[in-house]
Amino acid sequence: MRYLLNKSFSNKLKKELKNEKIGKKEYAQELFENFHKYKKDNLGAKLHKVRVAKEGKGKSGGYRNIVFWEHKKLVVAVYIFSKGDKDNLSNEEANYLKILAQQYEKFTEVSLNKAVKENILEEIDYEK
Repeated sequence: MRYLLNKSFSNKLKKELKNEKIGKKEYAQELFENFHKYKKDNLGAKLHKVRVAKEGKGKSGGYRNIVFWEHKKLVVAVYIFSKGDKDNLSNEEANYLKILAQQYEKFTEVSLNKAVKENILEEIDYEK
């Protein structure tokens, strides 16, 4: 199983964590841990919403992460937002992410390696 962050997720995560005590890699590892252990909301198109706590605010005031999951193949974090910024995805955002998920479904091992090499996707070391 491969664990990846897409470029826009990685950039937004860096901004979100600017004032937090946790780094990007540690956050991503916690996200993937939460993905495997806790309840996630199925959004369709192999997309799931995963909650991650924000220090001092818990999960209810924390981050919402949209993750693409291809069973036994890959997990890609594609979108993040703070619960304090908005309650949920707009219909437009959800539709865009479903189109993006269709593209991730087409990835082969070769295209994944190329996307990582070209910094389109960032691979995170994680073993559950």
